[in-house]
Amino acid sequence: MPNNGTALTPNFVPLALWVGAVMAAFLVHWQRLPESLAGLPRAWLALGKLALPALAVLLQAALMMVMLEQVLQVPIPEPVRCTAVLALSSLMFLALVFALIRVFGDLGRVLAVLLLVVKVSAAGAQLPIELSDAAFQAVHPYLPLTWVLRAFRVALFGAFEGELALPLAVVGATALAALATGIVLGRWRPVPPAQWRP
Repeated sequence: MPNNGTALTPNFVPLALWVGAVMAAFLVHWQRLPESLAGLPRAWLALGKLALPALAVLLQAALMMVMLEQVLQVPIPEPVRCTAVLALSSLMFLALVFALIRVFGDLGRVLAVLLLVVKVSAAGAQLPIELSDAAFQAVHPYLPLTWVLRAFRVALFGAFEGELALPLAVVGATALAALATGIVLGRWRPVPPAQWRP
């Protein structure tokens, strides 16, 4: 790596994507819907609610790629792989925030912010995980951010022998599990037309 800034790129970009996913969650009411739509399948309702935030996080991923290449001039040997990691990570973070809010209501937004603190400490984003507390080391392999960091390190530097399939599979599976959790366990509050505000 040409400099320390480039070396730290995989540590900080996912944190920015997580914050973007949390902010995108404020674009819609995750639990409210018009009474006229209450009879639709839960998956359709969830995908309808996710459309705008998903577009926002994908736009964020595209802007992040432009920023990395054109502004920060981070050497990216395989832009397609890096773009795929950015996009999938952003969608997975959004799915996690979606699940938290759908299951816990507004408390889920607070949990999403608090989860960032735990993830930064336990995923090895700031310090090598070997220098962290034993409890953080124990949860390290199970955190989604751990696998996002690994995917970025592969995409940017060819680390871990260039093996990108496993981290992307874990990130994708996490996104699907979070989405399913939000759809199945989340509650809807039908709102009469006179009170409806998107």
